[in-house]
Amino acid sequence: MTLPFENDTRTITKKLAKNSLKSGKMRNILIILTISLSVALMSGLALYIASMQTANSWQLENLQQVFFYDITEQQCDTLRQDSRISEMRVTKYGKRSEIENYVIWPMYIEQSEGKIQSAEISEGQYPMAENEVAVDVSYLDGIGENLKIGDTVSFSFYDGTQESFVLSGLTDTGSTSDVYPVYFSERYAERGSQLKDTLFVAAAQIQDAKSMTADEFLDTIHAIGADCNIDRPSIGENSAFVQSLTFNPKNMLIALCIGLVVLFAGVIVIYSIFYISIINRIQYFGQLRTIGTTGKQIKRIVKREGTLLFCIGAPLGLAIGSIFAGILNAEGWSWKNFLIWGGLIILVEYIAVLYSISKPAKIAGKVSPIEAYRTKGSLQNCKTPKHLSRKITPCSMAKMNTSRNRKKFLMTSFSLAISGIIFMVGSTFLTSFNQEAYARNGIMEYGEIRIYLSENAAQVNEMGYAGVQVNNPLNETFMQEISQVGGVNGIIPFEKLYCTFEYNGRRDKDFMVPFTEEEFTHLSQYMETRDRNYSDIVKNKEIFVLKNDAVEEIYGWKFQPGDTIKFEWFDGTEYREDVFSVGGEISNEKAYSDPECFTALGVSGWFLMPDELIRTMLPEGYNINSEVLLSTEWDSKEAEITQQINSIVSSSDGLQMRTLRDSINSKAGMYNTLLTSIIGISIFIMMFSLISLINTLVTNIMTRKQELSVLQSIGMTKRQLNHMVQWEAGLIAVWNIIITLLAGGFLGLMLIRGLNSIGMSYLHWVYPIWFALFYAVIVLIMPAVITKAAIYLLQKKSIVERLREIE
Repeated sequence: MTLPFENDTRTITKKLAKNSLKSGKMRNILIILTISLSVALMSGLALYIASMQTANSWQLENLQQVFFYDITEQQCDTLRQDSRISEMRVTKYGKRSEIENYVIWPMYIEQSEGKIQSAEISEGQYPMAENEVAVDVSYLDGIGENLKIGDTVSFSFYDGTQESFVLSGLTDTGSTSDVYPVYFSERYAERGSQLKDTLFVAAAQIQDAKSMTADEFLDTIHAIGADCNIDRPSIGENSAFVQSLTFNPKNMLIALCIGLVVLFAGVIVIYSIFYISIINRIQYFGQLRTIGTTGKQIKRIVKREGTLLFCIGAPLGLAIGSIFAGILNAEGWSWKNFLIWGGLIILVEYIAVLYSISKPAKIAGKVSPIEAYRTKGSLQNCKTPKHLSRKITPCSMAKMNTSRNRKKFLMTSFSLAISGIIFMVGSTFLTSFNQEAYARNGIMEYGEIRIYLSENAAQVNEMGYAGVQVNNPLNETFMQEISQVGGVNGIIPFEKLYCTFEYNGRRDKDFMVPFTEEEFTHLSQYMETRDRNYSDIVKNKEIFVLKNDAVEEIYGWKFQPGDTIKFEWFDGTEYREDVFSVGGEISNEKAYSDPECFTALGVSGWFLMPDELIRTMLPEGYNINSEVLLSTEWDSKEAEITQQINSIVSSSDGLQMRTLRDSINSKAGMYNTLLTSIIGISIFIMMFSLISLINTLVTNIMTRKQELSVLQSIGMTKRQLNHMVQWEAGLIAVWNIIITLLAGGFLGLMLIRGLNSIGMSYLHWVYPIWFALFYAVIVLIMPAVITKAAIYLLQKKSIVERLREIE
């Protein structure tokens, strides 16, 4: 605001700001690039996260909100007539068949118009005739067949039957799973051997579900189920949709934390750039003060410069960030997100730029004409040197120049290191993410090969897995044969007693896992139990429940300590039943990561029972092994061990195996996506640091043209001048590398430890030595190249011409 008695100087300050920008085009270009990169990084991150949420929202609109499992055709008709259901699609899922190292899953999906996604056929058409099928292209890749539409494809099912079909269609889901869907026609679903006897599954969407709370939605689907005589465990809500009805600040907090880090880095770099620019133009501002410009007007000039540069750099950065986000997730791109987040980021970044230049603007406003005349790019008072004479070399002169303004030197090094530190933290996460350790997460943490009772054998046996255990293939003979394979160091058996339980009016199937007295000493640390003595637990016929929260989510109630549960099991000759009391529960998640509890909890269901008690329920010597885990010399003998074990398993009916290599391959797609994302972001951040470095070095040289020309005029050679400038750049680069490698390594270690503490045990801290060397080499080479180019451009003019120039 201009008072009545004041002159309006806004027009002249705008002109001075524009003229000042015209005098330093190289500096302006680099500042614009820096602002652009800062905006691009923030907008790219924000728009990417927003696009993922948008894509997820759009996907949920085309997915079922609830499944009603194992229902009859009459119940399907009742559901269709329910006004609370806005849309429904009927499906059938057959029994899965294990074939070598993959699984085929027969299914039928109703083909009707509606929002709920069906099988998207990329080539051909969905099966219509009884002898037609459709498969995913990943299945053909997995079996190594190059089949085309119209070719014959054969399947071997779990019951030993083999059927041939005409391939009518292909899907392309991009899945890397080893479970392959096989889509059948409606006619086959009615009459085909693999689907005719299976019940229906209804996928439905609820009327006005988006306007409900999570509790209202759950109450609605449970009420629908009750009205149609569908048991609650047969109702499966889409957990992703339920979560979308509840505000979850987790993703927002993660994005906010990353955004604040990037914003802080941007503020530091921009502050450093303007600080260096102001320091190097002290004489220019002094000249303005000499002709009557006030400190307030100089502040306005500096802020005007910042605003003009921001107006050029910010839109460019927003465009780059938008393209970056669009490439990473094109499915979720939305102009609404672009306008909201783009506008917010532009506003936040502009505030950050104004804050960044406020201190340099104050410095410029306080410059006096006399101080400016005496200053040559330094605002600090020179101290009397300790030595009146010293050896003059390019190196010593570089050190003297950096010591003239230590604040400028430290600020430059620190601002460059910020981006480097972020790069090192990202690199630490990448090198610490061990693909094998991730694949081992779970039961394979202590072994490399799982051998387990075949799902095919259980499906064809009328008593299921309990029937397979009557002549259990995981017997002593098998164990002995496996133990003789070279490279097998240990065998860890897992036992299960398959049973049916009755509790709270519900009858369902599960299994009990035994625990020994020795294991109880470790499990008891995590148990909420009345009895602390193993013999008392056996005497009182107590069991312990696990995952009670999951029980409540499925059934709507929890197992309560002190209650009794009726169990029925097959002992090899007949079914028996008995009642046991709930002695307590294990709710502490730390129990599952305790190696001493591994055999009891590694393959557990709802129930744990004392081993001594289980033995009284079965004939002497009865074998209830359900799985074994082999610990091997995997690193050196993987192929040899796999071949021998596979030969033994193949010759034994009723067994399947899965190796660590199978687990790694099934998760390779996720790992490659993560790898690509982190490398892309890390390189993006490193470029931020390099552009800041280029800006610093070029600005430093261009604003010292007269000083460097004077040095040449008194006898310094071109080679000495080049060496001196490169030494100065080298000192900045070395300090940058030291701060980056030490601070980045430490923060990376803290990140991995923090992630380990929340359950990401597959992250093992590894210092990113190759990334660090790559960063160090780039940061050392770039200053040499930049300074050499800048000096070359500077020396295109004669010394006399450069001495006559006034900035």
